[in-house]
Amino acid sequence: MKTYKSKLLIICLSTLFYALAGASIWGYIATLTGQRSFILAVLIGIGIGASIQFSAKSKLRIYSIVGFIGSVFSCLLGYYMSTLFYLFGQQGVSNMFADINSFESISISYNGFGILDILFVISSGCAGYAFSRGKSYS
Repeated sequence: MKTYKSKLLIICLSTLFYALAGASIWGYIATLTGQRSFILAVLIGIGIGASIQFSAKSKLRIYSIVGFIGSVFSCLLGYYMSTLFYLFGQQGVSNMFADINSFESISISYNGFGILDILFVISSGCAGYAFSRGKSYS
């Protein structure tokens, strides 16, 4: 039988995996379409929350907090990755890493971060929180 701490560690690692996968999907689709999608942000939150609920099989609040943090992290990283994918398409990989350091790319990513983007991130976090507890909005 798994202990609480080992189960929490497994949940955190699986959340990190799904957050990275969601961020790369978010970044790729945002680069292709040229815009960010509210539905995609909520779907990332639902996916992360559902993966936590499937792994945890518990309704403890700590798992919901992990779902919220993982979903928010995934969306914020997705914003950053969309900038990297855009720069990769424009300059090529060798020129991109030679011309722009990581701090400049972060500043470029979040330069146009507005109220609507904050709403996307919070919505994703709320979906991750709700679905990691096994609740739905219906």
